[in-house]
Amino acid sequence: VVSIDSIGPKNSDQRSHFNKALTNSDAVIIAAGEEPYTEFVGNITSLKLPEDQLDLIRIVNQSDKPSALVLVEGRPRVITDIVDETNAIIWAGLPGFEGAEAIADVLSGDYNPSGKLPFSYPQFVGHFAPYNHKSSAVYYFDANIANNIEQADKTTALWNFGHGLSYTDYSYDNLSLSDTTLTDDQKITATATVTNTGDRVGTETVLWYITDEVGRITRPVKELVHFERLQLEPGEQQEVTFEIDPKKHLGYPDFSGKNILEEGYFTIHFGSQNMRFYLETDSPSIQLQPK
Repeated sequence: VVSIDSIGPKNSDQRSHFNKALTNSDAVIIAAGEEPYTEFVGNITSLKLPEDQLDLIRIVNQSDKPSALVLVEGRPRVITDIVDETNAIIWAGLPGFEGAEAIADVLSGDYNPSGKLPFSYPQFVGHFAPYNHKSSAVYYFDANIANNIEQADKTTALWNFGHGLSYTDYSYDNLSLSDTTLTDDQKITATATVTNTGDRVGTETVLWYITDEVGRITRPVKELVHFERLQLEPGEQQEVTFEIDPKKHLGYPDFSGKNILEEGYFTIHFGSQNMRFYLETDSPSIQLQPK
């Protein structure tokens, strides 16, 4: 194992040493990002990963060596320029003194990763949007408007909140609801199955989201309402259930802090599956479609 402490080959000697190590290596692990800044100001002028680090990553990506990029950072540094050519990426955050051992366990395959991103990873500088953004937080390109700038959906992330890979695969199936209509004081149960379709034991964190389709205020596109972790053997299937409580999961606070429930349609999301249900309340409803 050859270790090179560098933020980019700056001169011919560094470049020669780096190229020799790269040529003689079977695989490359690149640690990039930033140092901890808990005890001092961590101000930066751009979220983009420093250009010298990007150059180093590009050199490795242009070789025929398999590589893994480990991002050690306290905030999402933008890496869109190099992400498509990078073989594997681990977002490590700022993991502390035992972080290196944990990262080594994942890279060596001794530990099957099960983490999920706690935020949406931005594509570009100035392109940060929370996972529970409003449905109105979108820019559209119109060629008929002079000086308009073409751009993708403002809320499209490089990786979404809750994204995370594993050394095995999982399938989400058979989503069902005990009822498709409920009232203020009634609860319904959502049921689904999760299957480990790979050949390794794994732990999967399953995430349940709910969307309020119409309201008097602009509601988030979706909100995380429940999660749980499942350990699954290869080929094992487990049934998961989630009880939807209107007072806990379907309301929102008004300016006085009172929980508001509005009649209308909601959608529950589980993996790529979703189902619609209807909440009946004593409050007047706002409907885009009749029940």
